[in-house]
Amino acid sequence: MKICFITPAHQFQVYQGGLPPLEPPSSLTAKAAAGGIITLGWDAVEDAAGYQVYCKAPGEADLTLLATIEATTTYSHQTTLDGTYTYAAATIREENQEESVSGLSDTVTASADATAPNAPRNLALEMTSKGIKLTWEAPAYTEPVTYAIYRSAQTQILSVEGMTPLAKDINQTMVIDPTPSPTDHCYVVTAMDKTGNESAPSDSQYLNFELLPVSTLKVSQTDTDAPVLAWTHADTSGKIQGYFLYLGEDTSGLQDRHHRLQVPIKDIYVYPLTSNYKKQLCTQP
Repeated sequence: MKICFITPAHQFQVYQGGLPPLEPPSSLTAKAAAGGIITLGWDAVEDAAGYQVYCKAPGEADLTLLATIEATTTYSHQTTLDGTYTYAAATIREENQEESVSGLSDTVTASADATAPNAPRNLALEMTSKGIKLTWEAPAYTEPVTYAIYRSAQTQILSVEGMTPLAKDINQTMVIDPTPSPTDHCYVVTAMDKTGNESAPSDSQYLNFELLPVSTLKVSQTDTDAPVLAWTHADTSGKIQGYFLYLGEDTSGLQDRHHRLQVPIKDIYVYPLTSNYKKQLCTQP
């Protein structure tokens, strides 16, 4: 005789009284961002219909309900005060027109910060043989900051909104732009705190230059052959008429783009010569 077993396609939970709750969310995290925003995240709970987020703001004694959300596992809280916030989450279950809420998850804390640093001061620009040197003064200290550099073809930069920084995460008050732009001569610097709040721009500075250093300079030598110099320049306007090459104290100019020197190579300085400077000798850095 053959015996057959039937496995039911569905499982049923039998309970007495109210709908049993699910487990609370696990792995709750809180991360502060710029503008006083704190972003929460947690692991999904199977069969959850939604979640409740609880918060204790600075100066408050207890957690209170902050938001009830559908089955998503993130929530962004726009805080109204700077300070430390405490969070917890609970799971919502819905079955047969009944609802239950789990206990609270473990709590997490994060410090909200919507206050931007003060702007850097006294930005100054200087042309050097290595590029455009920027120096500035740090703002009055309120918290650790890093700096971002911006440049533009405008004659003045009043806001950096929508602009991409030339460099960021700078932790000192001096930097060199090694590849100056033929068109973007205006610079500003901003300060940024650890949560990403960015200060207003510093006073903008404009350096009206036409004579840029070369971008790269390479010296190579094969066996006993004469050394070979090659270089590049950022200018694409066609104004460059030639280059002066300097060896030590020698100030004789050579007009070839690639020129073989028959003497030992040391202390070489290269500056471009534009059409506006045909009669002016280049100065060594």
